Amino acid sequence: MLSKIDIMIAEKKIKSISANIAGQLGIPEIAIHTWMEGLFPVLQDFYSRHGSRQLALVISKTSLPISDSEALNATALWNFVSRGIECFQIDMALRFSLTDLDNSEIVTVSDYCYQNKVPALHVLGEDSHLYNIEGRSVAFYNFVHPEVRTRTRTGINARSYRDYKLVIDEQGPKQLISKIDEIWHDRNKRILIANRQTEKMLQTFLAKWLDENIHDARVVSEVGKISGVDRTDIELTGTFTGDNIIIEVKWMGENASSTSFDIERLEEGIRQVCTYLEREPSALEGCVVCYDGRQTTTEFFLDEPIARLEYRIVWLESRSGSQIGAEG
Repeated sequence: MLSKIDIMIAEKKIKSISANIAGQLGIPEIAIHTWMEGLFPVLQDFYSRHGSRQLALVISKTSLPISDSEALNATALWNFVSRGIECFQIDMALRFSLTDLDNSEIVTVSDYCYQNKVPALHVLGEDSHLYNIEGRSVAFYNFVHPEVRTRTRTGINARSYRDYKLVIDEQGPKQLISKIDEIWHDRNKRILIANRQTEKMLQTFLAKWLDENIHDARVVSEVGKISGVDRTDIELTGTFTGDNIIIEVKWMGENASSTSFDIERLEEGIRQVCTYLEREPSALEGCVVCYDGRQTTTEFFLDEPIARLEYRIVWLESRSGSQIGAEG
């Protein structure tokens, strides 16, 4: 819900963007203004439910056929996005349908606008960019925080997605150490918690960590856009390059439900990611992140390197910061 001052700022920005779109499409500005006042609340609702997703909305001044389109709302949009479909046509009645735009990456959207002489909105999380018929980004609007003037950025220490393995290496001492009470059922016996589904919990922590510490890629969990058949745990997509990285999360040790895994769990993850890479040769690489909650760790090495495959074993610390300090 926007505050009164946010509504005033939003009104001013929407008016400016409306004039831009109206000039490109040859439609009265008041019609575009009304259209945008209906569009952005839907995008706000979608963002509040599903977080930082990416979309491309090609703007059509021609009404879409009723038989091949549906009214835009957060639920209808998620029915497509949850299956990895992110590109749509949208008309002035706020009805949307699929489009022949290949993908929602910035370069692709820009090229599409230029080649087809159509404007489009590129949405990433709470940020939206208007691309004109020349393929240039000509307006920016944050529909959650209208006062924001530039794209949302992560912290100054954020790394490039190309260095995602370094980000994973930093997760243990910088994030997981503060989540000991959420991870462990019995820290002394190194029994992991089970009531939140151990693997799902660790996947959630990693996705959040990557999202907060990578500045040039979007992080999506369980979408399966790359692997197609199966739902991959985490997928990174370079914001400007479209590069794809598949990440599979596993764990070793024992949890409170008496489920236990050893090094074979990592080997299983490696086979799984190799299958993904065979299905999607365009993926930059795949990585298995295996969280180690065992009593003692063991070394693991691949017999031979596997092209485009990486793995990381992350030791799950069960001692608190004060205990680590006292023990040295």
